[in-house]
Amino acid sequence: MEAAPVLRVLLSSIEDIPTLRPAVTQALRLVGAFKQDQENGVRLVLERAAEMAREAAERDLREKARKAVEKAKAASHMAAKEEAERKGEEFTAALEPVSEADITA
Repeated sequence: MEAAPVLRVLLSSIEDIPTLRPAVTQALRLVGAFKQDQENGVRLVLERAAEMAREAAERDLREKARKAVEKAKAASHMAAKEEAERKGEEFTAALEPVSEADITA
């Protein structure tokens, strides 16, 4: 409840500083959690927020890994095609899509 004056200032500033909206929204959720279940409610909200942040970070890492594998496969494919052309051979291999095994390898 000591933070109530801070929350009032945030709420009054939301129109002037739109970038505060996410902070105010989170603060309101924490206030609601506190009203519902005191400190335990706030802890639960914060734990869920941390879990969601970890999940988002994992998704980002998997996407970056997928893109890196995709680039590596494309570069390897192009190198093999150029080598075949250099030798005067026909190149018929298809570029394989990135698989889950490629990403976890």
